Amino acid sequence: MTSGDAATLGIGAMTGQRWQDFFQSMVTAGIYPPETDFHQAYTLEFTNQGVPPRLDP
Repeated sequence: MTSGDAATLGIGAMTGQRWQDFFQSMVTAGIYPPETDFHQAYTLEFTNQGVPPRLDP
């Protein structure tokens, strides 16, 4: 069963909000400095295409 963002955006779903949440967690953990421009780390160009899960009988 598909859930979360994948339920509406398709398999492989990713959102800018999820990236921001992940980045903030890493800043809090001391992994990345807060001034890092995390937007340069990803693209949503190839995600959120509404690809349904494969349903095997």
